[in-house]
Amino acid sequence: MARPKPIAARPVSPNNPCPFLRALVAQGLTLELFHEFDHTVFARWPFMQRTVDGVFRLPAGTPRLPLLYSLRARLL
Repeated sequence: MARPKPIAARPVSPNNPCPFLRALVAQGLTLELFHEFDHTVFARWPFMQRTVDGVFRLPAGTPRLPLLYSLRARLL
């Protein structure tokens, strides 16, 4: 079985997943799962707080924002 061709990398904004998702679909991938998380693995801003589980969150009372995404896509 032939290996699939690599997908060309394109810069996208991590703050808005829509261009990224559109780029995946444009390359022939089918999006199976997409999740947003209100935490991240590094302190993106100095006011973020590290929690006991080792992730960084915005302070209490701050509106929840998607800071991390996970997805699963497959090539048809």
